[in-house]
Amino acid sequence: MARTTTLLLWLCALSLGASAAPAQTLVVYDPAARVVRELAGPPAGLCSLPGGPVYRVSPIVGAGLGNCPVPASVPAPPLGIEGDLAVDRVRDVVYVTDGTRIARISGAGQFLDSFTAPWPGLTALAFDAASGRLWISDGDFAASLVPPPYPACGPAVVPLATPPFLLPLPLLPATGMDIDPFDGSLFVCDAIGSVTQVLQNGAVGPRGTWSAPTSCLGPILGDVAVDAAAPAGSGAHYVTDGQRVAYILPGGAPAPTTTYTTSNCFDVPDGHVAGIGFAARVLPFGAPSFAAAGGQGALLEALGQSVRGNEAWVVRATGGPLGSVFALWANTEPACPVLGPIPGFPVHIGLFAPVFVAAEPANPGALALTLPIPAGAPVPAKVYLQGVFLHPSGTAVSTNGLALALARR
Repeated sequence: MARTTTLLLWLCALSLGASAAPAQTLVVYDPAARVVRELAGPPAGLCSLPGGPVYRVSPIVGAGLGNCPVPASVPAPPLGIEGDLAVDRVRDVVYVTDGTRIARISGAGQFLDSFTAPWPGLTALAFDAASGRLWISDGDFAASLVPPPYPACGPAVVPLATPPFLLPLPLLPATGMDIDPFDGSLFVCDAIGSVTQVLQNGAVGPRGTWSAPTSCLGPILGDVAVDAAAPAGSGAHYVTDGQRVAYILPGGAPAPTTTYTTSNCFDVPDGHVAGIGFAARVLPFGAPSFAAAGGQGALLEALGQSVRGNEAWVVRATGGPLGSVFALWANTEPACPVLGPIPGFPVHIGLFAPVFVAAEPANPGALALTLPIPAGAPVPAKVYLQGVFLHPSGTAVSTNGLALALARR
């Protein structure tokens, strides 16, 4: 059963606070193994949030829609610079390239399709949600295209939406890029350890060029990803050499750590990566009622990314007693440590001033709530969620918790 709640969850975010929750992931692409991973953390603090460091592993396998070929295996930095990754947070789609083909992967990790790049040798991808365009670069020139409809397996070349322009970097080639959703500029990294802000008309942006920290990274950078949940105009971003990731500000200084990025320098698990991207992934934490007894328990999960303007963001609860009513609650703090006023009934969100979000009948013990996120919702803002199934017999079953932070598109 699906419902659209009349009480917007995001009013809770406005009234409860505006700091960040441990709820984002860094999507990374290993082009040699052809694997997309989502990383969280590293875990820190009393409750070891966020969970991680690896949240999801998605090998690119199968034929996809229309029997499309999967990307070829290519070496990651520092052995090669072809290949990259970009995230469409609105549609919850990841783009990866081997330099010649561009593949689309669903937010659940399923290979969807692939299409031929306008020219070979791609080293960088970036997705601009404001225009719906995918930016590409071969290391020297940058251009944009509108991704074709599914499935897009044919050999036909996709037309360009923005004509190619030469990238104004200190030294070519470019090895990675991303869009800053605050102002639409490109952050472009290179093979000599620097990052440059480039405007979409090809000019150098007002932030200019800065160096990545050599105390964390090697000289050949593989990619850059802008933190879409950071305060407006901060420019906080991630940059990688393929083995480690630094979290910095324009100018190269360390960015203020958050509850979803707890370190300014951390390792990439399981090998080398050629691409990184920022995802507004909602992460589960804590165990539901009765899960320890051998059952699955009552589960709470989110469908889609928590970005502003997502009218179709859904919270789904399953595993409740037949004939129960489901209630969803929110707070800006987790219960740390977990509270257990009733044996077998863990409480994962703070009990001080929790906000009631919605209550709906849950037959047969399952429910999906659509919680539209207004385009003007605050960023940064954090919310912790937990649900309870209430049965007329007096039985109460609690779910795991969900941690989310609002992000720009």
